[in-house]
Amino acid sequence: MKVQNKKILEASNLIKGNLQNKLPESLPFSLSLALAMFIEKADIVLEVINKSVEAIKKTYKIEYEAGKLKNPVAQTELDKFNKEYEELLKQDVEIDIKQIDIKLFDIKDKDGKEVFISPYILSTLMFMIKQ
Repeated sequence: MKVQNKKILEASNLIKGNLQNKLPESLPFSLSLALAMFIEKADIVLEVINKSVEAIKKTYKIEYEAGKLKNPVAQTELDKFNKEYEELLKQDVEIDIKQIDIKLFDIKDKDGKEVFISPYILSTLMFMIKQ
């Protein structure tokens, strides 16, 4: 399946962070397996993205420290960096993922209450969901 780097990055961040906090510790096997397989494959793509970002930073001599620019950089160079970074995120890559049956997201927490997933989370994972 072809997917934009940006979608892979967003989905990976969501699954590893925000989504983990919203879901119960144990999930149906099929859902856990599909998410784990996606993370494994996404990490390979993200490693390539990170190497590309580092190369772009090096090209424009951009260094960050504690989330702020470490060295003064001309705005034109920063604009060029941002443009290349956005282009990188827009690129499609082939990733072999198992689509998740939407019914598997119908889950309950440890108290038996239905777990609600926000539209934002679903829209981020939409490419992974088989409807």
